Amino acid sequence: MRKLIMYIGLPNSGKSTHAETFAKEHNYVIVKTNEELLRELDKEESRVIFDNYNNVRSNRIKLIELLKDKFEDLFISGFYMATDLDTILKREAKKENANEDFVFEVIKKTSVPHMNEGFDNLELIGFDRFKTREIYFDKPLSYQDYVKKVLSYPIINKTIELPHDNHDNVFSVSRHMFYAYQNISKLTDNKQLIAAAMLHDVGKGITKRTSDNVYADATFDGHVNVSAQLAVLYLLNCGISKEEIFKIVFYIQNHILIKEYENNPNKKNELEKLLGCEIQNLKLLEIVNQSVK
Repeated sequence: MRKLIMYIGLPNSGKSTHAETFAKEHNYVIVKTNEELLRELDKEESRVIFDNYNNVRSNRIKLIELLKDKFEDLFISGFYMATDLDTILKREAKKENANEDFVFEVIKKTSVPHMNEGFDNLELIGFDRFKTREIYFDKPLSYQDYVKKVLSYPIINKTIELPHDNHDNVFSVSRHMFYAYQNISKLTDNKQLIAAAMLHDVGKGITKRTSDNVYADATFDGHVNVSAQLAVLYLLNCGISKEEIFKIVFYIQNHILIKEYENNPNKKNELEKLLGCEIQNLKLLEIVNQSVK
């Protein structure tokens, strides 16, 4: 059987260092380009690490489909590097030719992987995985407790009473998430969905951009991907399983696709394959998201 590990991570996330250590311990060959990847996988019983950003979901799906069509015995694992965004930006700032704008653009484009992309296995590489935070997904919280106990995490705390500054949202970002959490708690006892509602917009704190035009709405480009990445970091310290973390983050990252799924016939089959059996749960999360404006 051929084995491939695809690393998914940001610049300065430590993925190359982790890959080198793993390759030495488990007898894998590291490649950096598609050409090298195909050449190594042509060898029977090959063990290959693809050390690249691999951050864009659509590119991952295309590559996985191509490889599985070509190599029927290929087993593909995805290793997602969960590294604190502050750490990533600080490492970049220390470089001689630092380009923090480039790194931030990569952060906004990076999607957390999911099994539905075609992976046979997913691993979550987090460097501080121990329980340091109580879980509140199944406990009714007041707004004050929600802010104190859930939104106190670094970077996530930037959403506290952050105004949306647009015509679509009257509430602050933190209150929008809190009311979505309250509403979904009345409709389901699915803890993963409740957790997703609690955290679904935490990336807005660092993606908000305003214009010189006082009448223009603020924008939050890439906030869904950033919210998913921050949620991983938060959830790693809750002591829950990687399967639960990936499911919660899947809800956060994909609930906005429901509108396209329902209204774009040309994308329906593609999105059904990606969203799988979670479509109804994603619809519920999007309903409460849209109900709080």
